[in-house]
Amino acid sequence: AAAGVKHVVYTSMYGCDPGCPVTTLAPSHYATEQALAKSGLSWTVLRHTWYMDGQPGTLAQSLKFGGQLVTAGNDQPVNYVTREDCARVDAAALASDSTANARLDVTGPSAVTASELAAIATELTGKPLKVVQVSPEERTQALIKVGLPPPIAALIVSIDVNTRSGATRNVSDTVQKLTGKAPQSAREFLAANKAALTA
Repeated sequence: AAAGVKHVVYTSMYGCDPGCPVTTLAPSHYATEQALAKSGLSWTVLRHTWYMDGQPGTLAQSLKFGGQLVTAGNDQPVNYVTREDCARVDAAALASDSTANARLDVTGPSAVTASELAAIATELTGKPLKVVQVSPEERTQALIKVGLPPPIAALIVSIDVNTRSGATRNVSDTVQKLTGKAPQSAREFLAANKAALTA
């Protein structure tokens, strides 16, 4: 504000409101949104959901080590979005001359479960991948046992807890509205990155 900025575009986090089953990343995003609301500036808040880009690596590891995708998400769906689609939305918001305050969810076109991701990976690679559901406590202990620092294990499990609550099942049309192009689906993204599944 002191530098003369009139409008801020902020990339926030999907579902970071208090009262929602939040991850350890959520409070700082929500606090920033509140600071913007009180700043006197106008703003566009783009709430990115979980990035699809991390899934090929996760699926590849699961295929390579035992063919088991372990999760505490209780097979609830996640509205993954690609980083490329987020970048297109962010660029469109920055290029817009709108100064109206807006808070927009940025998601993919549909929500998919771990079982659906495993089925797609199996189809693309020909290698069987089974989903193993565990409790958040079991997942935490397993991650710590393989060497992850407790805060990182807590972050990963908080994402699973967020998923198992059903908080990531809704989708938005923000990508289509701001860019004129539909977001890439999970299946399309995995097919385009098939090589990464067997890396």
